[in-house]
Amino acid sequence: MIIVLQKSRWKYFLENYCIRMNAILLQGFRIQLLRPSEYLQRRFNARQNKLKVEKQLGLRPSSAEFCQLQNQEMKEEQLKLCNNALPQKTEMKEQEYLKQLHEIRQQYQSE
Repeated sequence: MIIVLQKSRWKYFLENYCIRMNAILLQGFRIQLLRPSEYLQRRFNARQNKLKVEKQLGLRPSSAEFCQLQNQEMKEEQLKLCNNALPQKTEMKEQEYLKQLHEIRQQYQSE
């Protein structure tokens, strides 16, 4: 009988301990469990604020500056390619024009 009582007390103690530990663990994650959308929104806002402060302190470069530099470099490359291709295109057009002109002259001469 004493052994049975000790087992039941131990079981009771263990159950209570588990319930208390679960309650303690759940208190820390209550926001996540009860309102996940609010938790996610708060976490997102915290990250945005952290990035904003880091940019203000100069710890992180502005993403806009990086994009502007990248866009500027791309535009410069495209401009160089266009400038290099433009004389070639005009030269080809000129050659085609001269070829057509020569053909027209030959037709007139043959008539």
